[in-house]
Amino acid sequence: MNHKLMLGVAGVVLASAGNASGDYVVDIRSGGASVVQAFPGQTVEIEVILQSASGDTHTSAITRLVFSLPGLSMTSAEWAPPYETGGIFDDSVPALVDLPSVLTAGLLAGPGYPVGVVDLELANVIASGSFGVGVLVSLTVEVPLDAVGAIEVWAEPDTFANGFAVIPAQSGSSLSIQVVPSPGTGVPACVVGAAIALRRRRPAR
Repeated sequence: MNHKLMLGVAGVVLASAGNASGDYVVDIRSGGASVVQAFPGQTVEIEVILQSASGDTHTSAITRLVFSLPGLSMTSAEWAPPYETGGIFDDSVPALVDLPSVLTAGLLAGPGYPVGVVDLELANVIASGSFGVGVLVSLTVEVPLDAVGAIEVWAEPDTFANGFAVIPAQSGSSLSIQVVPSPGTGVPACVVGAAIALRRRRPAR
């Protein structure tokens, strides 16, 4: 949420003079699924998906992704066109040039960011055109080698706007990455089941 992003919004407002309507719902999926299994050290694709009953379109987006546990390594990210991945208006944290990057509670810091939360920020502006619904961003993360149980991932939308007209947005369904033992590790299934049952769940809001 810096000056470069705000200048980007101002730069595209002339090309998008419509009024905002309805609400966006931001869901998190992996291959279209809300629950996936992964081995320690395996990569998982995460999709940030927008839904809108009103057929909304927007030209700028800021949302955080929150993770229930630290240690995942973000290895790639790709915005859907007409967004440009790694362009001058892409203010995501971690930046594309900084990948791979381990996700910790210290990644996002400063005014406006919650303390002690493992999260990343996706922030970008469209130079020309607009985006409606569907997969907004796809990113990949690597499960840490010492991970057990399940890792929950959900969105905390900040701002979606069509020019300067803000479109309300809310968090939708979350993704559960259930970590299972690698073949040959010999960890009993009952231990895995207990770890999953005791996993940290997404906070109720």
